[in-house]
Amino acid sequence: MALLVSETVTTREGITTGEIYVRIEPKLCICGSKLDVEYSHYVSKTAYTNGASTCLKNEKIRVDYDRATEGSDILSIAHTKLTDYLTTSQGTDSDGNPLPPNYSPENVSNVDLV
Repeated sequence: MALLVSETVTTREGITTGEIYVRIEPKLCICGSKLDVEYSHYVSKTAYTNGASTCLKNEKIRVDYDRATEGSDILSIAHTKLTDYLTTSQGTDSDGNPLPPNYSPENVSNVDLV
């Protein structure tokens, strides 16, 4: 599963691009009530398909998971939770002001849902 982020991003190699292809890989934690959602950034789907290196640091978030209420499709659940995470402020700065989200919600779209 993947997301397409349509925002200007500068890669760790210093390349500026208008889109980033983000691959998602969920893993159920042993406790059964958490998901680790690993995600990797590529300059394009073609780069990913061709085995290119990631263009930004690979990252991981851990999210709550309740199989009874959310179901068993952890890929879909991880996709939704990562989209929410990337498009929501993740805390406050030293002055108590909300930090901006990583990406604007209107610039994140679902692609490759398999």
